[in-house]
Amino acid sequence: MEISCFVSCIGVNEIAIFEISNMMSVGVPNADPPFGERQVKEKLRRFKAGIFQALAHPTRIAIIELLRDEGDVPVTTVYERLGLEQPNASQHLAVLRAKHLVVARKVGNQVLYSLRDRIIGKVLDLMREYFQSHLNESLELLKDMEADETGRHRKTTARSLRHEAAR
Repeated sequence: MEISCFVSCIGVNEIAIFEISNMMSVGVPNADPPFGERQVKEKLRRFKAGIFQALAHPTRIAIIELLRDEGDVPVTTVYERLGLEQPNASQHLAVLRAKHLVVARKVGNQVLYSLRDRIIGKVLDLMREYFQSHLNESLELLKDMEADETGRHRKTTARSLRHEAAR
C-alpha cells in the first residue's frame, strides 16, 4: 500500500493535518488496513473530533456564522451583536483560535477576527441543510402520528357511543 501524507504544521502548537492520497490496496480485498494507515486515520478522526468539539457550543456557532456573514469583525462587534459579556466572548474566541478556526489580527487599537478558512462556514451551511431535511421528516412523522391518534380516538369514541346506545 502506498500512502503519501502531507503534513502541515500550523501555529505555535504545530498541529499536524494529514491528507491521505494515492491509497492503493494490495493483496486481499477487504483486508485490514496496515497499522500505519490505521494510525493516520485515527489521528484524522481525533483532529475532526476536536473541530466538532470547538463547534459544540451554540455561542461558538453564532460567532462562526457572524464571521462567515461579515468577514473581518472587531471583537467589540462580536460581543455586542451576540449579546455576550466581553469575558465570555473572549473565552469562546480563545477556543476557536486554539482549534485554528478563527484568526485575530490587530489593527490600531482594535482586534479583528475572521474565519481562518471560509469552508467552515460552508460546513455550518451543510449542517443547516441536514437539520432542515431531518426536521421536515420529523414534522411529517408527527403529522402521521397525530392523524393516527385522531383516527384511533374517533374509532374509540364511535365504539363508546354505540356501546352506550345499546344499553
